[in-house]
Amino acid sequence: MDCVLTKMNKKIIISFAVILTLICGYFVIKFMLSNQNTANRSENSHTVSINKKELQTESSRLYNFYVYSKQTNINKVQIEKDSLNRLIEDKIVEIYAGRNHITVSEEEVAQRYKQILQTKTESALLSQLNQMYGMNKNDYLQVLKTDILREKVQKAVGIPLSKWI
Repeated sequence: MDCVLTKMNKKIIISFAVILTLICGYFVIKFMLSNQNTANRSENSHTVSINKKELQTESSRLYNFYVYSKQTNINKVQIEKDSLNRLIEDKIVEIYAGRNHITVSEEEVAQRYKQILQTKTESALLSQLNQMYGMNKNDYLQVLKTDILREKVQKAVGIPLSKWI
């Protein structure tokens, strides 16, 4: 009986932690969106959100990676928490980039993709991405765009994003 209660308590605590992370993420994003200068609100305001589909997609990709890499202790709650944290970080980066007019062009994404293709064929790359993450080419190009934006924001901020976010 005690073992069942302990497992239930762990699930309740983990669920509470996930909910608390969601709430904290909401307030972080809300804080980032708040603008002291209401005269420039429309110019500087950037609305972002995280929907259930994005969280499911990110969680699925991370889960697929763990399965692909033959990890045995796969904690689905931790995967969701890590995925949510990544999505929140991405949204904060988007907000900062929008407010500071930092963008990523399609040409920059294409150039990064070509650099990656110098190490392997496109079919080999796409096959590996599909096996590892369940991604197709368009998904991967979006990931590259997000990564390039993160790099640009990190350069603009001047410190690693892990210390800033």
